[in-house]
Amino acid sequence: MFTSALSRSKCEDLVPASHTTYAPFVKKVEYQCMDVDEDGFLSVMDAEGNTRDDLKIPDMMPMPPPDADVLSKRIRDLLAEEKEFSIVVQMACGIEQVMDTKTLLSN
Repeated sequence: MFTSALSRSKCEDLVPASHTTYAPFVKKVEYQCMDVDEDGFLSVMDAEGNTRDDLKIPDMMPMPPPDADVLSKRIRDLLAEEKEFSIVVQMACGIEQVMDTKTLLSN
């Protein structure tokens, strides 16, 4: 039994011991979130200062993940409050998806 990295659904796979089973390579990256446009694209920056504008906010994705509305509201609220925060993005099987937020501590 395993939990899908992106959809968070539980799956069971029965494989005989004589067979090879494959597991996806999952990568987790954090980006500082700067803005979201009216089309639902997030403006984010990585640790090296490179920006990208091609990640969709979860509730605007073609197949929204579970709790997408709650996570998207949290992102919009943090942006409205002008708080510094990062988003956690998981990548697997050619799909990138925002999974969580982390509020950055200010000194």
